[in-house]
Amino acid sequence: MNAKAKALGMTNTRYVEPTGLSIHNVSTARDLTKLMLATKQYPLIGQLSTTTERMATFKDPNYTLPFSQYQPSGLQPEMEYPADQNRLYQPGRALPGDAYRDR
Repeated sequence: MNAKAKALGMTNTRYVEPTGLSIHNVSTARDLTKLMLATKQYPLIGQLSTTTERMATFKDPNYTLPFSQYQPSGLQPEMEYPADQNRLYQPGRALPGDAYRDR
């Protein structure tokens, strides 16, 4: 993932694991924009990120897994997001991210 991020020009991004759940995965808004633009080359990413349930088929090794999410997110400009989903939203643009209050 780090090699792909570098190839995309994401110079301020570092992944420590692939799920996106670790607080040690870091990036910037500019780098995440580069990532979102790169996903347009892969229509399946858009389909999976806007579908509540689907089967994902892998070729090497060959197997199928169910894929589901509680609520569709991202990549469709007409969608609106609840505030608790931590997305910077503007019509036509969606950017995943987290924000924390400085106490």
